[in-house]
Amino acid sequence: MAALVWTAVDQFGISRREISELFLGTVLVVGMVIAAAAVMALLWIVLRRLLSGPRD
Repeated sequence: MAALVWTAVDQFGISRREISELFLGTVLVVGMVIAAAAVMALLWIVLRRLLSGPRD
């Protein structure tokens, strides 16, 4: 992966600022996907408990 970043910076003239913006965007998207998965799992657990009825 480091070789890809080095190639992008060296061969294509992408600035460090653009690389850092892309990295920050990637981190934010990954964080949002993880948060969405956590919310969906929580919703699934809560709905399953609500719909399963009382446990004796």
